Amino acid sequence: MDFCILSKDLDMDNLLNFTSSGKGKTIVFLHGFCESSEIWEPFVQPFTKDYHIVCIDLSGHGKSIGLGTSTTIEGMAELVNKTIVSVTSDKFILVGHSLGGYVTIAYAEKFPETLAGFCFFHSSAYSDAPDKKENRNKTAEYVKKHGVEAFSNPFVPGLFFGRRKEELNESISFATKIALKMKAENIVNTILAMRDRKERINVLEETILPVAFIVGKDDTAVPFEKSLAQCHLPKQSSVLFLAQTGHMGMFERKIECTLFLKGFFDQVFANPVTA
Repeated sequence: MDFCILSKDLDMDNLLNFTSSGKGKTIVFLHGFCESSEIWEPFVQPFTKDYHIVCIDLSGHGKSIGLGTSTTIEGMAELVNKTIVSVTSDKFILVGHSLGGYVTIAYAEKFPETLAGFCFFHSSAYSDAPDKKENRNKTAEYVKKHGVEAFSNPFVPGLFFGRRKEELNESISFATKIALKMKAENIVNTILAMRDRKERINVLEETILPVAFIVGKDDTAVPFEKSLAQCHLPKQSSVLFLAQTGHMGMFERKIECTLFLKGFFDQVFANPVTA
């Protein structure tokens, strides 16, 4: 089963673009900044044998329309909810990479009753520190001035572990091509939404849901220290630490991430949480 829905305008009642494949309990994958649902295509295939896999284009990414200057992480989470309830009424697992993780934790705060569990795939529940906020501002101005190509060509390779870039060249090229499809205005608006997101560490502390963390020890986007500080907070945590890995574990450590997530998915659905 493969299909997609394309948003037509800024009406919040419209759905985000998504792909759907496989049968069984539902797993929803949210991509990162300057990515799209395409980023998951090489990764999710092994899961379709046992699960119904939904990959969503977040607002302003892939084939989903942007929300303009009204772009917020909370708004993205709202649209994810509107999209998913059109697909399933059952509880599902939400997997968020980077930006997708920011949306995931906002979703878990607002719609916990719809979830069976969730996963931070190289992401964080912390808000940006002041120096990071300033860097976001500079990056937004750079994109406005120099455009998507000048930003994306160095940005995407920098997400991968430095000493494996030659080995991962094909994956870097694939991810870069996805980033180059972005519109500059959507990149800028998403940067500002990430800058202004609120801290949601309390959600990790208070949730009764099982939470998984995939952590790159050499991730420059999500420092290892921040991952260590948050991964022990939920009542039920599963953690995968990946050596010599940056921000793109779905490419850098595909086998390890696949096995880890398969175990997490199986465990969550075999032992459902009851309030």
